[in-house]
Amino acid sequence: MNFSKSTLVPLLGMTVVALFIILAYVSHNVFLDKLLVCGFILLMVLFVKLRAGGTQNKDNSESVNDPL
Repeated sequence: MNFSKSTLVPLLGMTVVALFIILAYVSHNVFLDKLLVCGFILLMVLFVKLRAGGTQNKDNSESVNDPL
């Protein structure tokens, strides 16, 4: 399993956000509604970054292999 930094960081970020949401839910946090909205926005940004990182790596590998 070869994980690059562009894949590992967003996955770690998504995991941390999910853990904060679960922790707030279990402890009956007053600000759970605000945390859910912020968490959803962060998860979407991290997901887009994860998707963009995968296509960026493919583009770089193709350009290196193509002779000019």
